[in-house]
Amino acid sequence: MDSGVGIRVFSSDRPNSGAGSIGIDYMLREQKWRATVGAAYLFDRSYVELNGGLQLDGNGLDLGIGGGWVDTNTPTPSATPSTLAGAALREQIGTANPSP
Repeated sequence: MDSGVGIRVFSSDRPNSGAGSIGIDYMLREQKWRATVGAAYLFDRSYVELNGGLQLDGNGLDLGIGGGWVDTNTPTPSATPSTLAGAALREQIGTANPSP
């Protein structure tokens, strides 16, 4: 298991709703980058997420859970659906190609 920090872009910025996510993590123990795609639930100023990741060094796919801070907005008719998340703690929960 590994922890990391990352940045996310969400498909919505409405609080108390689900959203898709894409992002990138830096995994602290392995000292490697990981691209992610996932599904998140956005609260007022935070989120939880399940994601799948691809280690950018070609070392395989894995699954992760995460949570962090997010800047949500109340819905307006002209709002565009994009939000950047701040630093978030990630826990890697499994790998297709575990490293020794």
